[in-house]
Amino acid sequence: IKIPKGVKHIGAHAFQYCLWVETIELPASLTSIDEYAFGNIYYLESVVSYITNPFAIADNVFGIADGDALTPPTATFSVPAGTKGKYEATAGWKEFPTITEMDLDIDLDTIVGYIMAGEYNKKADLNNDNKVNAADIVEIVKIIKK
Repeated sequence: IKIPKGVKHIGAHAFQYCLWVETIELPASLTSIDEYAFGNIYYLESVVSYITNPFAIADNVFGIADGDALTPPTATFSVPAGTKGKYEATAGWKEFPTITEMDLDIDLDTIVGYIMAGEYNKKADLNNDNKVNAADIVEIVKIIKK
């Protein structure tokens, strides 16, 4: 399942019991995911999130429910570079046993180039404010320091 860019909300039970799904990709545009949206996907192997500021989700969004018991997700979980700590501190996301950061696919020189040229580029907009500016330099420096 690859949720298209621009989608802001995924409703309750939207993909629940999609048994044979192995991978889920979540776009940076998401602002909410309701309960059991991806629940009981038994063969889920990986979840990739491009959300840079994770919001709280219910523990059952990715879990496997069996009666009153809820098993946390076992899929690998990849998040943008520099955001692992945010996910580990946010309800629902922290249920993943292992959270790994994706490699940063842009460098400081490229961001500065976009700023100097006055051009917008989504990949260089690290703080998702729809601008490429000094705030993105601050974000990349934070990521590089980690």
